[in-house]
Amino acid sequence: LLFPKLQQHPDNADLNLAMARLYQDNQDNKMAQAIYEKVLQKDGSNQTALEGAINVALAAEEYEKAALLATKLQGNTNDPRVLTLLARVDAKNKNYQGAISKLTRARSNLDSRYAYKNATTNDPVVANKGQLHQSNNPFKNKAKSSVFSNSKVTLPWENNTSISLPKNTYFMTNAEQSEALADINFMIRDLQDKVSTTVQFGLTANQKDGEDGLSKLKTTTLPVKLNLPMGNGARLTFTAEPIHMDSGNLRSEGAIFEHGSNALQVGVQNLISEVNNVRTGFNKLLDGKQKAEDRLLAQIEASGIPSGSQFDTANANIDYWKNAIGDFISNLNISSPEEQKALLGYYKNGTDDIVQVAKEDDLFSKLEQTSALQTAQGRKNLINFLKAFDNPKDVVQMLNTYSQVSSLGSRAKPRKSSGVAFNAALIDDDYKFDLGVTPIDKDGTNFEAGAFYNFKVGNYSNLRLKAERRGMRDSQLSYFGYKDDMSGTYWGAVTKNGGEVTYAYDDGFLGASLSGSAYTYRGHNVQHNSSFGLNATAYVHPIRPTEYEDLTVGLSLSYQDFKHNQNHFSFGHGGYFSPQNYLIASIPVNYRKRTEQYDLTASAELGYQTYTQAQEDYYPTNADFQNTLTGLYQLGLVKEDKYAKKTESGIGGSLKVKLDYYILDDLILGGNIGYSTFGEYKEMSEMLYIKSVLGQ
Repeated sequence: LLFPKLQQHPDNADLNLAMARLYQDNQDNKMAQAIYEKVLQKDGSNQTALEGAINVALAAEEYEKAALLATKLQGNTNDPRVLTLLARVDAKNKNYQGAISKLTRARSNLDSRYAYKNATTNDPVVANKGQLHQSNNPFKNKAKSSVFSNSKVTLPWENNTSISLPKNTYFMTNAEQSEALADINFMIRDLQDKVSTTVQFGLTANQKDGEDGLSKLKTTTLPVKLNLPMGNGARLTFTAEPIHMDSGNLRSEGAIFEHGSNALQVGVQNLISEVNNVRTGFNKLLDGKQKAEDRLLAQIEASGIPSGSQFDTANANIDYWKNAIGDFISNLNISSPEEQKALLGYYKNGTDDIVQVAKEDDLFSKLEQTSALQTAQGRKNLINFLKAFDNPKDVVQMLNTYSQVSSLGSRAKPRKSSGVAFNAALIDDDYKFDLGVTPIDKDGTNFEAGAFYNFKVGNYSNLRLKAERRGMRDSQLSYFGYKDDMSGTYWGAVTKNGGEVTYAYDDGFLGASLSGSAYTYRGHNVQHNSSFGLNATAYVHPIRPTEYEDLTVGLSLSYQDFKHNQNHFSFGHGGYFSPQNYLIASIPVNYRKRTEQYDLTASAELGYQTYTQAQEDYYPTNADFQNTLTGLYQLGLVKEDKYAKKTESGIGGSLKVKLDYYILDDLILGGNIGYSTFGEYKEMSEMLYIKSVLGQ
């Protein structure tokens, strides 16, 4: 309908402006800009063309151009729509005080404005009204643009009567007034953080399922944040965050075994038990020897045979001596006359030869009766294990140290950890720099820092760079760290160090992002680790995004791989999730709704996940601990010396809802709740906060 009219009247400004608005409503800003420039070439003061050109420049983020065009605007500067447009220009050029001043004036004018029933198509605003969305309009199902005016254009040929009204009279319905007020309120609220001092008090809670004393975690924080304006939109924020973590007590035998150096303690305790069994048997052996000696000497004295003669005739009296000594000699495997003679020599002369013989021949043969060492190879392993210590005193010291392992192991429980973390940050629309520390503690305090910058690389695309060093809050071990009860050594308190690069595109209908990350992980007496990740996401806006509402539905693929599996709690591990070949394919859905009273954001994600956790040593940072545990495992004294490889696949999902409620323009009550699950893993999070705007 419009094209035939334009063909007949190609220089008609109203027709060209109507076509420009159609392109603009459908986000073809390049064509809209060309039409606006054509009209302005012929009439540089055309207010409608100027408004349209300003909106196009804002959409293209050509803020200086928008400011230049705004200087040419004339007409009624008290018109709320003109003031709002000028405020947008000021805001994009970081003149936030000027923007708020114009918005405040526009809101005041709207409060006392009356609707007019007639208007002129040449008016700076009225040319944006009319009946564009007729049944034969190909754009009839398109929603309103969030960047440009939502009014329709009244075309001259759609009315049978001519319109002739004074300039600078404006028509606004009640609905349009309400919408204009909402626009203004949203802008003022968004600008408050940039120019006002604010304070926020919060309460957060997080609960992770897992093994008591290990991966299970309850976290509570009470963050307090002060926001100070620094000019040109920059803000300086200070945050103090008291934090408390509770992993519970070590309840199960498995949890006790896997914590700290407990596996080594359990193995040594089992070794002590075996040695004590042997020691008991040997004492019985010596007691039998003494009784046999007494009987033998009594028989010798009773027979009247001289000792020397007895030894000289040993070969002729083997059976006699074997019967006299009985099973004792047989148990010692002493069957030859020479061995019997040596044995009698020990009895008669008090030498230590038999002790040495018993230690070498019979002590470890007695171990055949134990459950752990029933083979000759097992006994050999034990001998080699003990011989591995250069100094025999080390063996004695080890046995003495771990002799009370049961009581020590029962005390090796994770402690409830508390502290206060601090952070200071400089924030703007396109960057953020921050410095901070994890909770201050003697051993586990870590320095934190971050840098983020957003580069505009096109009308609809951005390049985001991030570098950071952060404490890992996956577990109490990874964030606070522990002190091993047996060795007295501190371990844990892991930091994540690295960065991420993200390219993002969103034209209002289609969106996509591609990101890559690389990190290293460092902690106290924890194995060094590294990871890399890739993520690709594509989505659509089923409804046109506006300042009031937005919905996206998409598909996301992500991959992450860690060099080492550090998701354990023995000495040298970090206690954080670090899988190998972690792949997620999911469908994310995000929704946002804004009104004058609340701001609601909801997100849900459902998809398929698969990952592997590699086999790892119990003590990856202490070779002596690990070698000792391996020796104990070979003796059958511990159940394992390595964590087994694990693979898990299945359906996982998450849900998060965030709500900000405006009690007053300068008082906000907010909160969020989240839930995620995969297999047996479940996590809940809750947050409640109140934010007050103290003044500009």
